[in-house]
Amino acid sequence: MNFENEILFYDDDVEFQEYLNYQRRPYTVRTKVDHFSTWDELDFKNRFRLSKETVLMILNMIGPTISSNADRNHAITPTQKLLLALRFYATGYFLISAGRWRCYGCGPNAEYFRNRKGWFSLNVQTVVSPKLKIMDTVVRWPGSTHDSTIFSHSKINNDLHVTQNWGNSLIVADSGYACNTMHIVTPFLNPHAGPENLYNESQIRTRNPVERCYGVWKINIKIN
Repeated sequence: MNFENEILFYDDDVEFQEYLNYQRRPYTVRTKVDHFSTWDELDFKNRFRLSKETVLMILNMIGPTISSNADRNHAITPTQKLLLALRFYATGYFLISAGRWRCYGCGPNAEYFRNRKGWFSLNVQTVVSPKLKIMDTVVRWPGSTHDSTIFSHSKINNDLHVTQNWGNSLIVADSGYACNTMHIVTPFLNPHAGPENLYNESQIRTRNPVERCYGVWKINIKIN
């Protein structure tokens, strides 16, 4: 064994010993909120869109199906699973539901998810047809991410500029995107009277299906 190998094995032994001596932080489980006793009937319904009686009825129907096989690692109870799902359906935002429950923390990178409005979210990019058909969607970026960053790393950007699967199609986007390609059309930030104002009005009207699509989506979530 040469000198270099001796050093290598010595370093490995030291690292392994440090690993054995490493004191892991104690595993702690926060006490979960008892929503049935915390909220009165009105607040409970505002939060979950259903009465306590209705929730208990649903829980009685599906509780055995959604229960965990064992209680290892402080498994989430059927009640907690159901209420977390109902909270998501009521708000339409998973991170709001999880954050307020304090069951699933975002860790040291939590602030990346705080959007410009001050609350935690994902920044979702969606491409919608004039008939409200979702053509493409990206749901994986924190709320603080700029729209242009999401688009530049998206598959649709590659389809437009590299593979050209969309041909000569145009995407009518808001001012969060850069109007520097032949496929992206954005409004004037400081339009002058006349043609630029008319262009912005037409651009906004053409972009309207995106907002309408989100509205229809939220209504369907609340109804279903």
